[in-house]
Amino acid sequence: MHRLDDLLNALPAHADGFLLTSESSIFYFTGFPCDAAVLLVTRTGCFFFTDSRYMEAAQRVVQGVTFCDSAKFPTLFPQLVRERDVRSLLVETSRITVLQAQKFASLVPDTQVLYED
Repeated sequence: MHRLDDLLNALPAHADGFLLTSESSIFYFTGFPCDAAVLLVTRTGCFFFTDSRYMEAAQRVVQGVTFCDSAKFPTLFPQLVRERDVRSLLVETSRITVLQAQKFASLVPDTQVLYED
């Protein structure tokens, strides 16, 4: 959880959360290597989305997050963003395509999505 705390402390004032998508970033901040995960980090909670192949192993390693089934991402991600009052979200772009970035943004149309490496 220490690195997730550091990430939250580094969150700029103009943003309410991070969306991490790269395997290297997810590993760095959680200690769990997974190429099928997305990490939503907000000021009030962290959410680790992955599929059933990795869920049990991730739960043994990753601390300080709520685990979410990636199959529910299209509905749960917007719900969490709304419930957590995330008005602006930094999205890591170094490992996603333009189409993927557009899909993330389309799920949360009332949230300002900021793209950063």
